[in-house]
Amino acid sequence: MPVESSWTPLEIVLAAVNVALALAIGVILITHSNWVGLSAVGIFGAVLWAVYHQGILEWLGRPKLQVMPFDMKPPLFHKDAELHPHTSQRVGSRFSINVPIRNTGETAAKRCQPVVTAMGKFDAGTWQRQDDWIPVGLEWAPAESSSVTLGRSAQERDLVPQRPYYFGLGSLSTTDPHAFRIFSPTVASAPEVRFLRGHYCFEVTVFAEKAKPVQKYFQVRWIGGCTDDFEEVLKRIKVSENDYSPW
Repeated sequence: MPVESSWTPLEIVLAAVNVALALAIGVILITHSNWVGLSAVGIFGAVLWAVYHQGILEWLGRPKLQVMPFDMKPPLFHKDAELHPHTSQRVGSRFSINVPIRNTGETAAKRCQPVVTAMGKFDAGTWQRQDDWIPVGLEWAPAESSSVTLGRSAQERDLVPQRPYYFGLGSLSTTDPHAFRIFSPTVASAPEVRFLRGHYCFEVTVFAEKAKPVQKYFQVRWIGGCTDDFEEVLKRIKVSENDYSPW
């Protein structure tokens, strides 16, 4: 596995400037047929490459997170059975909102974590951001959970390059038809994960080691209620993905 770069952005910029400067000087010397000077620049360039090439290659091959387009169709909007936590018997139906994400870089995105970093509600004709919101971690879709096998938080996952993954934004359930719940390790009845009918916007930021955080805004419009019928539930809730916040 490639060694991850420990370079800071400033070091990367300085390396790029040095390489660009060497190339520019080389072009000037070639234009003036200064072969002695060009030889010196070649030696200088070789030294630069020896010093910087590993870090440059690591930076070019860094993990890159990309939240993929969302729509209200399976498997992104998915119906499955809700099971009793102790007996594993079916007690109702759950409709889950799964968000697709992919690492489009060249190396694994380690300890990737999706987090609801802000939340707002549309009320009285205007958006009101909740100023005292405390960031809430989201869980990976059940099939993506690594907490059992690796003993790690359900919020964390290593993303290999190009493989599609899904994390859970929230769900409706016939066992609790008056609440929209976001997927979080927090207790399900806690106020920060349970919302009554309304029009909300959740700012989701995805973090990973050595990767630039990526951010999306998900608006949830829910008129309330949840039945066992997929088409009926589709009429009750709408979810859209946006690049910018509405507030």
